[in-house]
Amino acid sequence: YSASASFRSAFRRKKKCGGGKRKARQGSITSDNFRFLRLSWEVLPETVGCSLKDTTERNKRWVLFAKGGEYSPYFQDLHLLVEWANNGQEIRNFVDADGSLKSRPQNLEYNFIPALTYSERTASGFSPRWCPPGCIYSQVGPILALSDSRYLLSTLAILMSRVSASFIEMMSESADAITSFGAARHYTQGLIESLPIPALKEEERAFLDSHTKVIWAILRDLDATEETSRYFLTPFTLPALSASSSIRELSVLAVRSREALLAKIAAISWQMEECIRNLYTIDEQGQLDISQNVGLHPEQHPSTPLTATERNELQRLYLLSTEEIIQEEIAKSGASRAITKKYFVADRKLELICAHLKRTPAAVVSALADMGLVRSQDLNESARAMASFYLGCVFGRWDVRNLIGTVGAPIPSNMMEPIPPRSPGMLCGNDRQPANGTPP
Repeated sequence: YSASASFRSAFRRKKKCGGGKRKARQGSITSDNFRFLRLSWEVLPETVGCSLKDTTERNKRWVLFAKGGEYSPYFQDLHLLVEWANNGQEIRNFVDADGSLKSRPQNLEYNFIPALTYSERTASGFSPRWCPPGCIYSQVGPILALSDSRYLLSTLAILMSRVSASFIEMMSESADAITSFGAARHYTQGLIESLPIPALKEEERAFLDSHTKVIWAILRDLDATEETSRYFLTPFTLPALSASSSIRELSVLAVRSREALLAKIAAISWQMEECIRNLYTIDEQGQLDISQNVGLHPEQHPSTPLTATERNELQRLYLLSTEEIIQEEIAKSGASRAITKKYFVADRKLELICAHLKRTPAAVVSALADMGLVRSQDLNESARAMASFYLGCVFGRWDVRNLIGTVGAPIPSNMMEPIPPRSPGMLCGNDRQPANGTPP
């Protein structure tokens, strides 16, 4: 890679991510995941803890486990638990027949603290995400911890920028750019700690913090419609339920609402991106380097309404799968990591369509709403989600009263709250324990 003067200057003059208050560290290795790990819905919620004291004094056996996973910028709902009774006593003493330690419990002082985590090995782009307090980190789901937690969210915003993505591209190999499922790369602790990070004034930190919180909250609310999420409430938002009279109407409203929220994420992300590029004083050549390395941000396209011809093309693309769009783009303009790898800020398919039509997400979403497009897959998924939810209500897992208003615990809104062991949609008594009788 060639690098512009502004990129070279940033490497020379900006402090490194690993310098001072930031530390990237690997977490523990169990050496027997089948024995020590469980899916969160496989254990009783009352056995899940979120602090060292929970595991040593309150008989909590399981703790949420950050173990990498799919590309997931800003937000991730952890679905794995690790056996950690008595501060991981069994894992810390897991030996073979010769008495040699098989596991690798390491950097235990970073357990349970709020931090950033990411997938250490992936074929996708780098996607740091928020990890609230109460979790344990793994080797493949490392931690980026800060001695001053006030800078966690601004660091997340900076690391999710296309500027940081370009730095990573310049520091990594690029031989896997020809397929959308190419060889995985390692985002090692050394690489992450070597990234240059700009100094922030208080108003800049507050700006990035507030915008990151909004994106996290939107992604949390979208996740709260997934039945396997720790944040699950109902399969549809309450406004959509109250405004529809059929599964089809409900599906269309749900799809339109989701698309509008994704467009909002893209717009907020661009506001942060512009701020971050100014912090790095990226010059004109540097802007071109970013576009070449990881593609244009979706908000860099024109926001003008789509023409009739473009709407016809949008309808065709909308009915294709993400992989079909990728293959079309490869055949049309050749392979590049911007197309074949996941670098999206809100939604991969939406942003691929934006790149093809050269329009912002808001312009595309507006056209979709005007055209009233809905895929048969969305209708089927809506019907399946509703049927599954009602079945869960019959068996006493979900609280049907949440369809008309939240009666249980609210969806956690404070990013510093631990992930709840029971989702807000579960049928519980006043003590938030599973209900053992008919609710009033």
